[in-house]
Amino acid sequence: MKALLIGLLLIGVHTSWSQSWYQISVPTTHKLNKIDFVNSSVGYIVGDSTTVLKTTDGGLNWANVSHTGLDTDLFSHQIVDVKFVDDLIGFVTLLNDYQGVYKTIDGGLNWVAASDLESYMCFKSSIYVNDEDNYFIGGAGCFQSGMIEQFDDPSWSVSTIDYETPYPEEYIVEMDFNATIGIAVMNGHYFLRSEDSGTTWTPILGTTGDKKLTSVMFASEDTVYAGYEAPILYGFGFLMSTDAGLTWEHQSTIGFLYPAARGFTKSNGGDLYAGGITVGDHGIIFESTDWVEWSETMVDEPINAMDSYDEDVTFGVGDSGY
Repeated sequence: MKALLIGLLLIGVHTSWSQSWYQISVPTTHKLNKIDFVNSSVGYIVGDSTTVLKTTDGGLNWANVSHTGLDTDLFSHQIVDVKFVDDLIGFVTLLNDYQGVYKTIDGGLNWVAASDLESYMCFKSSIYVNDEDNYFIGGAGCFQSGMIEQFDDPSWSVSTIDYETPYPEEYIVEMDFNATIGIAVMNGHYFLRSEDSGTTWTPILGTTGDKKLTSVMFASEDTVYAGYEAPILYGFGFLMSTDAGLTWEHQSTIGFLYPAARGFTKSNGGDLYAGGITVGDHGIIFESTDWVEWSETMVDEPINAMDSYDEDVTFGVGDSGY
């Protein structure tokens, strides 16, 4: 049985509440972790078991990419991040793989190690791409917490992080930038914030208890959104900053479902979306046209990531090939 991808086609501007989410068949049942549209035609989805899916018709149809170069290790089958700079050139990160970051120049058919990276970053888990020759990699050291390194062709530099523990499980989950300001979230309680284009990073407490950060997105110069979740009662929505990540406030939603956001996207039309999880391991999609009021739509599976193209065509991907 084919699994399902959930997507939203919005026609017009600021009419999202009258539209409905609908499911699109995809040829996998593996967990889907990230989605990235290059343009209104070409997009990629990555997931567990080194799954790579590709569309060339704006997401109406998806096909498995029969690739080489990513099946490197019995313990390294989770592709957890993807970013393409054009139809053919892109990057992925493979969790629990020492090399971690791989590059394709032929639309995902063949993958090679992105570069000769000599560092103490044993666990690479996220990537932020400026262009083919300039990008950041986030992860963790062999016996330390989050690390960030930048490749600016032809050299690598290691960012200075004013936070360190001996726990590599506090790895960098996701990064986003607005001009010189960068925000990174760790698989733990702390944000890392940079004011110098990623050279140095300062910790900012984001959550407490058993909650861990999951994602981050700049919606504007000052407005930033971040997801978090806990193991059982996941949360109450997400976090929001209106001062470019210096301070954070909780954004409450339907509390009895204990929803938690996992991934965000902003459409070209300005609408905001977040996908996540609720109690019972169901999925949820948050939507806002004014960045103040949010609507929620319940779906069958947790949503792990979202992306948009054109004025307001939006997709979410999630567990079990959803």
